[in-house]
Amino acid sequence: MVMSAAMIGALAVSVADREMDTAQILAISLLVYALSSFALWKVGIHPRPMSIKEGFAAVGVSWGIASIFGALPYVLSPTIRNPVDAFFESVSGFTTTGATVLSDPRVLDSGLLFWRSATQWLGGLAAVVVAVSVLPVLGIGGVQLQEVAATRATPNFLTGRFLKRILYLLVTYGIFTIVGILLLAAFGMTPFQAVNHAMTTISTGGFSTEPDSIGAFGPKIQWVVLALMFTAGISCSLHSRGLRKPRSYIRSAEFRLYVLIIGIASGLVFLGLDETGRRGITELRKGIFTVVSVFTTTGHTVSDSNSWKPVIQVLVFILLFGGAMAGSATGGIKTFRIGILAKSAGSELRRLVRPRGTFVMRFGKTKVEEHVVRSVQSFFLFYVLIFALGTVLLAFATAGQAGAVDLVGSSSAVASALGNVGPALGDLGSAASFAAVPAAGRLILSLVMLIGRVEIFPVLLLFTRELWHR
Repeated sequence: MVMSAAMIGALAVSVADREMDTAQILAISLLVYALSSFALWKVGIHPRPMSIKEGFAAVGVSWGIASIFGALPYVLSPTIRNPVDAFFESVSGFTTTGATVLSDPRVLDSGLLFWRSATQWLGGLAAVVVAVSVLPVLGIGGVQLQEVAATRATPNFLTGRFLKRILYLLVTYGIFTIVGILLLAAFGMTPFQAVNHAMTTISTGGFSTEPDSIGAFGPKIQWVVLALMFTAGISCSLHSRGLRKPRSYIRSAEFRLYVLIIGIASGLVFLGLDETGRRGITELRKGIFTVVSVFTTTGHTVSDSNSWKPVIQVLVFILLFGGAMAGSATGGIKTFRIGILAKSAGSELRRLVRPRGTFVMRFGKTKVEEHVVRSVQSFFLFYVLIFALGTVLLAFATAGQAGAVDLVGSSSAVASALGNVGPALGDLGSAASFAAVPAAGRLILSLVMLIGRVEIFPVLLLFTRELWHR
């Protein structure tokens, strides 16, 4: 139903620009979405709470189903007829990854460009709702530490409290999107560019209407986009509290760690970008922009990654595994998990010195229970294993074929897809598209994007007997 509403917006854009062929494509897609949602609504509603298993299954399949339906306008268009390309572009949109098979997005009509950006905005909104309201109930990867969760024994995703929480998230998400549109328009973007880039920035998606991404715009626009990316990387629930009580930001241990990581990484990239011995505002802007874009998994770029020094590429590769705050639309490991892993490692070192000691781990002022630490460690283990397996599969799938990906391109592409970042390094640098990757490789990356978007476990559980066994 929500996709149908977004499709109405895309259809309106096409009609306004007199793109009649594209308008027909979008109208057909709208009809399919509306009929499908009506049919699912009639047969799928049951007056009872959703169980834990059903919650996992719903999260695990929702982005895949949305991506399949979202590919329909691309398949019907003359630009992206290949179903694999269309599916890849749709997955990249709904997972807010930003990887693309288009070397120049301007080959799409305005209506399809709007739809492409809208998929990221919808995917980001869905990610925020799931991260704040659903994942804590399911107890995935320690997220329950960061968000107030309902009792796991009796989850009910249709209570008034749950719906009120979603309404707050929607309002907050919408306010920042509108502010983004106004700021971008005020500093020089056309209204169409402002709407598209606000949607893809607040959702930490990274799609652009320009082939050079944000590098096509001036310094003022780049500073505005940088600020929007930084804001989008903060938990939406923290924004809800912070807009009423600004001190809530400083009191958040995860927010402080988020700022610290960005500050240190920006300084290192700033030093590495300097090639002339003159450290100026341009290098500072590019350094901070690059770090914030990668760490918040947005993927907007202001320069070609292949032109960076090797030390910068190494730093960016490490940041591909980061991810901003839990409760935001970002992908990746997330800042609070990085903090807990660091605390856990420190506790283990102290335990070696004092084997009989009792240690209480805290993240900020919050006591971290042992089961949360185990959950975070399990998440990190699966994250690394999927990264390694995906890298090997992508290398094998493309070996000996036209468009074979080198080691740097293969590993960075999988890290980028798993973290929902978008641009990669090497052969798949920020100035390149993924169209050259063989079809098998694009399907592998599509699956990796979906796994990363739903925090790994819901997809993995789809392949276990326990989830389906009554």
